[in-house]
Amino acid sequence: MNDAASASGRRIIEAFHDRYHPVFLHLLDRVKAGDLGPLTTIKAEFSHTIPRVDGEFRRIKSMGGGALMDLGCYPVHWCRSLVGEEPVVTQAKAVMDPDGYDEEIEATLQFPSGIKAHIASRMSEGWNYHAHLEIQGERGTLTVQNSILPQLGHSILSNIDGVFRQYTIGGGTTFDYQLEALVAALRDATPLPTEGAGPLGNMATIDAIYAAAAL
Repeated sequence: MNDAASASGRRIIEAFHDRYHPVFLHLLDRVKAGDLGPLTTIKAEFSHTIPRVDGEFRRIKSMGGGALMDLGCYPVHWCRSLVGEEPVVTQAKAVMDPDGYDEEIEATLQFPSGIKAHIASRMSEGWNYHAHLEIQGERGTLTVQNSILPQLGHSILSNIDGVFRQYTIGGGTTFDYQLEALVAALRDATPLPTEGAGPLGNMATIDAIYAAAAL
């Protein structure tokens, strides 16, 4: 797809809308500024119940169904974006639906710099936009509830050097910021973080998780 886009003078941009919201940009800034000190571990989960209804493509194996492809791709992207490296998958396990797709999945990622990440996603009953991201460093922890759709309500908990703070960041919808970034990128011919090598790295990690879970 990237080759076809390049050959035709077009662009393919993956729609990780939350990547462009001020909440995630704030997390990136704090990590890059060294507020947490050197990072040690990241815990990331996005779980949401996917109803069992006829034609629901996320529950059809041949259409790429499964928790990892629809939900887990976001935690994978969060971790890769925050660390800025491509990980190795050290272990993974899944709960399979009888129809052959992953109903739940967990994985451990190891980054070249030594940072470890644990990701999880579930599409079983009992979840309603459970998006949880915890970033741990040598100086403390930064935790975010619902970074994927912060416009519906979110909370950032900062506990660094023994100082605790809880706060939110104002802004519009994630889709507003994504559209704004897209328009600017097309107008100015500037690259976006969710195109080119970015989507390839995310998909490579997803494939590696499936392999580690023996799927």
